[in-house]
Amino acid sequence: MLQIEVLSLRTQTAYYIPWISPQSVSETLGIVLRGRQIRGFRTPEGEVDVLVQLRPEDREDLDDLRSMVVGAGRGGEPILLSQIAELRTEPVPSQIRRQERRTSFSLWAEYRGGQREVGKAVMTEVMDLIDFLPGYSWSYSFWTNQYDEDRSDFWWDIGLALFMVYFVMASLFESLSHPFAIMISLPFALVGVAGFLYVTNTPFSMMAWVGSMVLIGIVVNNGIVLIDHINNLRRKGLPRPEAIREGCRERFRPIIMTATTTIVGLVPLA
Repeated sequence: MLQIEVLSLRTQTAYYIPWISPQSVSETLGIVLRGRQIRGFRTPEGEVDVLVQLRPEDREDLDDLRSMVVGAGRGGEPILLSQIAELRTEPVPSQIRRQERRTSFSLWAEYRGGQREVGKAVMTEVMDLIDFLPGYSWSYSFWTNQYDEDRSDFWWDIGLALFMVYFVMASLFESLSHPFAIMISLPFALVGVAGFLYVTNTPFSMMAWVGSMVLIGIVVNNGIVLIDHINNLRRKGLPRPEAIREGCRERFRPIIMTATTTIVGLVPLA
């Protein structure tokens, strides 16, 4: 990308031109390269837009820019851009990024160790050893900070989900003990979660959090099917132990079918 540095007019040139400033040069370059829309004029067919800009063949290379007139001297002689500026081509970022009103750029690093917290601690230790120039600093990106905030809110979300599920079941069952019996089965679901993540060597990421919250609804749904059927058998006069055994035997197949279809349906997402 082209970089133009306007030099000191008093020391770098034979002219002293106080009325030519970096701002005026920038405006001239803006008109030359990007063009400027000015007021159009009316014709019998309608208003015509007018764009002031050099022809493409007059702005093809650096020599064309160096020969560009950016002002006039005391005697009216033209002042060229090459007399007051140094033109060079340097690699620069394709875009300027800002975070919290400060110019920034992103540096990516991959940690192939164990837990994410350990990798973050290592990265923090390394970055703290760098002696930055005045006005420069480092920080984790928005997504890293957002990840930490989401993780701190995760347990609050889980607690709120459990409370809402329990409240709905208590109102539908018209009982406090039946929903409590269903909620007791939720910790057993963590056995499968932890085991599957361990076998596949998958970290407990945001997708795993979302999956855990979805799992609450799946486990509760299976528990509702089972407990409701046991209650129906109890209303028919069966003793509690026999109603539990009969209800588990009759609802085992539907529960396995619903769980299997849920797992198979989520395999493409996994």
